[in-house]
Amino acid sequence: MKIIIMTTILSLFAVGCAPKLTQPSFENSNQRFIEKTISKLDIGKELEDKINTTDRIALLSIESPDFLHKPIIAMIEDQVIASLIKKGYTLVERDAEAIQKMIREGEEKYSLTFNTPSENINYDKLTGDALDPGINFLETQLISADIAIFYRILEIGIIYMENPDDKEYEKREALISLHIRIQNVQNGEIIHATNLTSKSSDLVEKELVDRLASFHYTFFPYEYPIQEKEKEDPVQEKKMKTFFRN
Repeated sequence: MKIIIMTTILSLFAVGCAPKLTQPSFENSNQRFIEKTISKLDIGKELEDKINTTDRIALLSIESPDFLHKPIIAMIEDQVIASLIKKGYTLVERDAEAIQKMIREGEEKYSLTFNTPSENINYDKLTGDALDPGINFLETQLISADIAIFYRILEIGIIYMENPDDKEYEKREALISLHIRIQNVQNGEIIHATNLTSKSSDLVEKELVDRLASFHYTFFPYEYPIQEKEKEDPVQEKKMKTFFRN
């Protein structure tokens, strides 16, 4: 009986002395770290004394549509638009999904929209809607922009480095660099052009590095969860790795 009691006591003691596993938080995840770094880009400062706060601004990427994945573009545009609105600037919507939904509202009545298949398409082989070749223009009830802020992503990502002062921690550094052009939409005049860079750094416990890189509250990665994921080609996959280095 004494042996059983002693074994129980020793077991409880061992459990009590076991090191507690540090739990990461979403606020410390790589996703949040990148967002905070993007939010430090002060594009509003670049607009001062160049345009009026009443000018209607459109934020537009000048990348090829296939160059980057949508989540990176969305992350940058969400943060930049929120920052400019907070500073009192007037922004107009240019997100393709939002535009399609807004033009259906019309000026007075709601409209249904659909794609017109091309005449050369064999309907037996048609797996989705197909548009006629070429560029088609559809006038909407939406107002045009006065100023366009075009941007190109030069670099964005996270790297981890050794911390010589404390071997139990690693230095995490995030960087985003954008080229921006402020242009008059009516005549194409480039009012201002520059490169903007934002950098952040902190210390992360080594045991949390992998978990913070893939921290999610759902089964979906950090992207639009209801968008069907397209197959990645090897070249595209390689480009993604250069932008998000863990």
